[in-house]
Amino acid sequence: MEALYIFDHIYKTAGTTFNEAYLPGAFEPEQIFVLRGLRDKNLEDLKKLRSLSKEKLEPLQVIAGHNAGQLRGAFRRDIRFVTLVRNPTARAISGYLHALCHDDARDIIGSELQEQNIGLSQFIEEDLFARRYADFVSLHDWQARVLLGAENLSNGPRTDEEITEVIRSRFHLVGYTEAFEVFLFMLHITEKFPLVLFSNRLVRPERRSWTCTTTDLATIDRYSRLDRRFTTASSRNLIDESRSSGPRRSPSSMSSIGQL
Repeated sequence: MEALYIFDHIYKTAGTTFNEAYLPGAFEPEQIFVLRGLRDKNLEDLKKLRSLSKEKLEPLQVIAGHNAGQLRGAFRRDIRFVTLVRNPTARAISGYLHALCHDDARDIIGSELQEQNIGLSQFIEEDLFARRYADFVSLHDWQARVLLGAENLSNGPRTDEEITEVIRSRFHLVGYTEAFEVFLFMLHITEKFPLVLFSNRLVRPERRSWTCTTTDLATIDRYSRLDRRFTTASSRNLIDESRSSGPRRSPSSMSSIGQL
């Protein structure tokens, strides 16, 4: 692996499984740099990466974490960006349950949700976690923002073909949370990432019994229309590429993985 791969972790798309379960088993410690997830520590790590000496940067094969897209143009190497996207409804539910139940979110938003009995619909409507904490945990079309880049979002592509081309120019490989193992298999086939056993951290126990109301679903849909369109367009237009057995070598290319 001569290229440096940067995994831009979109919140609630199985990035933690990739970062903390798969990568440490697949690579040596000096070959990976996983950005810490908490906002301030994440900023510290981004700053540290930008100032790494050539000697410490050279053995790196994978950088992964939230906001890793900010490293575009930071290194003079063959850089290949990869990411995962997720069904917007599943992602929104997961985001709410994380805010409600996870220890690291309790002081930020979890206690407020519990004490004020704030449900999923209000949580999404007001994008409460992002408002209380950081934009990268937003559930308002954040996947589209990462895929296209903020500069292309407001006056960006309109057709599926235009969307595909912009994403191709930004990402070497885009996978889907719902086909996580296929994402890893494609990295193995096309980029020679190792295949290893790892613990699956995809499903929060509360999710198994969670049900959405009609209002919840309508609210999620209202704030994820771009996410739904762009992820669907990617799947429809690029699924054949993901099935191709030939390796993709251009850093500006992208294969998109659907539920194969």
